[in-house]
Amino acid sequence: MPARTYAQWGGAALVALGIGGLFAGRMLLVLNAEFPIDALRLLVGGTLVWAGRAGRGQARGWAAVAGVIFAATGLTGLFTRDFYGLLDYGVNPFDNVLHLLLGMLGLWAGWRPPSA
Repeated sequence: MPARTYAQWGGAALVALGIGGLFAGRMLLVLNAEFPIDALRLLVGGTLVWAGRAGRGQARGWAAVAGVIFAATGLTGLFTRDFYGLLDYGVNPFDNVLHLLLGMLGLWAGWRPPSA
C-alpha cells in the first residue's frame, strides 16, 4: 500500500470515527468514544488527509508518524485500560486491534522503500 493511499483513506476513516465518536456518547459501534480518543483520531486523521493530498514525501513522513502514534497507543492499551487515568471507561480489545492495525500499516507505508 502506498503511503498516499494509507494517508488519504486511513485519514478519512479516522476523521469519520472521530466525528462519529463526538456525537455517539460513550461507544461508537464497538469502539470507545471518549473525548481524548476522538480528539486523537480527528487530529491524526486530518493531518493524514492533508499529507495524502500534499505529496508522496509528506505522506510517507506523516504515515510513519501516525504509525508510531497508533502503535504506541495500541501497545499502551494492552497494559493499561484507562491510559493511566486519562480515560473514564477505558479502551477495549477492539480499540487495541484498530490502533495496532493502523500503527502497523502506517509504519509499513511510511518506511518501506518508495516504488518507482
